[in-house]
Amino acid sequence: KHDRAAWDAARSTISRLSVNHDGEAILASMLVLMLINGQLRDQWPMIRFQLTELRDVAIDLLVAVAVEHVKLTPQTVIYKEDDLTQLFITICNFGDATHANMKSYLKHPNHNVREAAARAVGEARDPRYLDDLNDLLRETASAESWVVRAAAAESFARFEGSRRRAGPMLLAALKDEAARREESKS
Repeated sequence: KHDRAAWDAARSTISRLSVNHDGEAILASMLVLMLINGQLRDQWPMIRFQLTELRDVAIDLLVAVAVEHVKLTPQTVIYKEDDLTQLFITICNFGDATHANMKSYLKHPNHNVREAAARAVGEARDPRYLDDLNDLLRETASAESWVVRAAAAESFARFEGSRRRAGPMLLAALKDEAARREESKS
């Protein structure tokens, strides 16, 4: 159950008893499996936090699992978006250590990967990705681009602390969208 003190104590015990981080690696593996288990939605924030606390042990594992999920992400409407989004949110939470990974997901050729990355950035509320979200707000690369634009717009709503910077970006993108719709009508 959600008991941060108990989770922290258990992680600390495992870390203390680990030899060459073996226990932490097993814990990270279990937490990643829990993260991509749709039945544990109410635990996702705690699982992400615990993975972030494991730092280096968890980063490589998360990035490797995300790479495999990205490879398996179809171009179809229905896929396991929550799994990919939760992996990306956790990767975002590592900050500078995984910044390049997130940038690549936000520019990935598959629109579903870009959509999940946009959702993750909004959930993580990391303002370093606002310019990337702004680019996704204006995307018109394919017929499916509207899904990416919608996810980017929803993510902008989560940046309450960055309104001064995010607000003008969102407003300009909405004006561009209105103009694009007017052009398509004629």
